[in-house]
Amino acid sequence: MNILVVHEVNWFKKVVYEFHDFAENLSLLGYRVICVDFEEGWERESFFDLGHLGIRVYQNVSRASKNSTVELRRPGLIKLPLLDRLTSILTHYFAIKKIIRSESIDAILLYSVPTNGIPVVLLGRRNKIPVIFRSIDKLHRLRHKVFRWPVFFSEKIVYPRVDRILALTPKLADYVCQLGAEREKVTLLLPGINRELFRPAPRDAQLMERWSLEEDDRIIIFVGTFFEFSGLDFFIENFPLLLQDLPQARLLLVGDGPLRKKIERMAGALGISDRITITGFQSYELVPRFINLAQVAINPFRLVDATRDIIPTKLLQYLACQVPVVCTPLPGIQSVLAGEDCGVVYSDYADFISQVRRLLMDDEKRKSLGEKGHKYVEKNHDWNILKKRLETLIQQEIERKGTRT
Repeated sequence: MNILVVHEVNWFKKVVYEFHDFAENLSLLGYRVICVDFEEGWERESFFDLGHLGIRVYQNVSRASKNSTVELRRPGLIKLPLLDRLTSILTHYFAIKKIIRSESIDAILLYSVPTNGIPVVLLGRRNKIPVIFRSIDKLHRLRHKVFRWPVFFSEKIVYPRVDRILALTPKLADYVCQLGAEREKVTLLLPGINRELFRPAPRDAQLMERWSLEEDDRIIIFVGTFFEFSGLDFFIENFPLLLQDLPQARLLLVGDGPLRKKIERMAGALGISDRITITGFQSYELVPRFINLAQVAINPFRLVDATRDIIPTKLLQYLACQVPVVCTPLPGIQSVLAGEDCGVVYSDYADFISQVRRLLMDDEKRKSLGEKGHKYVEKNHDWNILKKRLETLIQQEIERKGTRT
């Protein structure tokens, strides 16, 4: 089976997430997987470097799994603002058309809408190839307000016309139906994690030494991008309240992002910089080693359009390592993770610091929550199980497409 995976983010620069997992796991099942990405965050090598309109090919690319045989094909673009996206609409169309014709593609797994969603739907129908859309977000809400309406209308065109939609959460399943998808074509497929990588382990002495962490530190961890909606500024503003009762508390931030300078300034002004460690982005293989340094993980996301219906994979990574999570009560997360039975303590900002303090000081409660979270992830989010389900769903659509007239 030959599978084409289409997205519009940068395969190499994007933080490892499901796009990589899906593609690489399918390749590990023995299928030929070709990915098309978009050179997001392009850089000009010189003043005269205006890009190109050809296709660059990368063999055996791997971000999330070892021994992946994914082939990445990157259509060219003009390296100028706005023109990059506009030219990509054309270069992606012709690249995907060429791949379909030359590589005997059996199914297309589509993640994107703005750049190549409509062309993929058209090419799939023309060539009688099933198009399976993976819904992981309300895509128009991720765009600048100037572009939201065009993306929104593109979503309304794409969702009713793909052969199957795999929704990340029940809330996103409802959303795609609101935009025209037929309910019987929408399947809930929860996010998965690599449990061979993300599992409980003793504290890593080398990492402790490298980042000047002490054995008696009570470590609170956050992994990922420091977006404006991350709530890290709220947590740091109130972190001194926790330090008053628990001077050993230490905040470990594994990542980077737009909010970094602000939280560094805040930490300096509050005189708590020595209790906060920012590592920057780390390799995917190192992430579980960092998580296993912590007693508690936090997800203080604010409720905004971008966070309302999602479930960040980092939550499952924490739980897989048996680290309980204190999290703001976001609808998408709550639709998947029921609460303490899944190792998660929900709290609004008014009580957030208190809940973190409670877990740091209550070893028995923390251990109980960690064990519950680990068992939940083991049962519901193991990639070894989910990739087989994904395989079955793709095969069903191929068979169904073959019987349609």
